[in-house]
Amino acid sequence: MNENLEKLFLDLYKHQFIQTLWNAEREKDKEGWILKSGLLVPWFFNMRPIGDAPLMFRAICKLMAEMILSHEINLMVGVEMAGVPLVGGICVEMLSLGGFTSRFAYTRPLPEKIRHPGDLARYVSNYGQKNLVEGRIRQGDRCAVVDDMATDLGSKIIARRLVLFEAEDRGVEAECDHIFYFLDRGANNRQRGLDFANESNQELKPAPLDVNFVVSFNEYLPCLRKVMTENEFQAIMEHQKDPDRFSQDKEWRQTLIETARIESRNV
Repeated sequence: MNENLEKLFLDLYKHQFIQTLWNAEREKDKEGWILKSGLLVPWFFNMRPIGDAPLMFRAICKLMAEMILSHEINLMVGVEMAGVPLVGGICVEMLSLGGFTSRFAYTRPLPEKIRHPGDLARYVSNYGQKNLVEGRIRQGDRCAVVDDMATDLGSKIIARRLVLFEAEDRGVEAECDHIFYFLDRGANNRQRGLDFANESNQELKPAPLDVNFVVSFNEYLPCLRKVMTENEFQAIMEHQKDPDRFSQDKEWRQTLIETARIESRNV
């Protein structure tokens, strides 16, 4: 376990970028979060207010820049919303690390939430004249999707397809077979990326996807034990072992919500 990364991970929890039922900022989040995949969960990584912690933001961008520099990428595409500031920060850190940097762009919000990549085509056909990606995609670009975290790769595959749709619309050939993000929630995503080559829906442009991330939540979770209550730590451990339980087991979910409310009041 990397000592500097461990400190950053702890700071993300202490400053409520990693939030649980116990340290949630907003009252409505004290009953859980719904991920882009539709899964209800008891913890969430929220990078949207990262502008409140510029030094932490820079540390994250530097780590991601170091990771991305080892690949031949010339256009980073941030996934709205958290990926938008990330690609700008990573671009600047790349310059400070070695003089080479990638250009960047970002996806626009679609008019409706899409849970499954296979539903994308019918939404895109009704999108009108707006760009799917804000930024310039050039002939021969090697693009990468960039975001803050991933549970499964659903939202990243959607973003990738938006990039390819946009390239087609602009009449240029580009590839987008790399996915980079900061925090992995623990879903064997590297293998999922490779297995995407076997995707049956040809509209999604199947290809083996190279998936890379900075930190595995499961690997660094033990270091949070020193700053969490024991009930909190055990609840998050259990959730990581069985991600569906919080959604499906109403009795367990309610017990956690009530325990978190009591213990957070006593802090």
